[in-house]
Amino acid sequence: MLPILPPDEINNAFCNIIEDLSNIHVKFWKLTDYILETYIEEPIYPRSFWNLFDLLGIRPKTNNHIEGYHGQLNSHCPTHPTIWSWIRYIQEAEESVMIRLEQEHAQQRTTRPKRLTSVNNENILVQAKEDYLNGLLDLDGYQKRLRSLCYRYIHISDTSDKDDEDYEPKHS
Repeated sequence: MLPILPPDEINNAFCNIIEDLSNIHVKFWKLTDYILETYIEEPIYPRSFWNLFDLLGIRPKTNNHIEGYHGQLNSHCPTHPTIWSWIRYIQEAEESVMIRLEQEHAQQRTTRPKRLTSVNNENILVQAKEDYLNGLLDLDGYQKRLRSLCYRYIHISDTSDKDDEDYEPKHS
């Protein structure tokens, strides 16, 4: 959740996370130490690189669109194309994009609509950010609203005390 917290609240929020996780199990210490060293105290990556709070509602939070383009490129273009086949592919791709843009402009809508759940989740994020910035939510309230989105994707399958080395996948 750190990437979507306000940058000036990250230290405070992470202290709370460390406290909560260290009370659960000592195995979390290694993880929290890594995050603390890599992103908080002496960051390898500056916060402006990984924190998306200021960009919520402005730009995509993932690079899925780029991955999609690369997948399309790999499926339509040979691994080691000649310069001429590469140029032809780029021209065809440009033509395809231009046709799509013209259609979107003429129809006043996108030809590739987002999934409804993605739109709803984005709206929840943007509304939570606005409520926080307008003082309608404190940091705890903001985090609580975000947790409702984040926890949908967490599936805890095994709560035993096995170490990672002892883990054996369940066979169905």
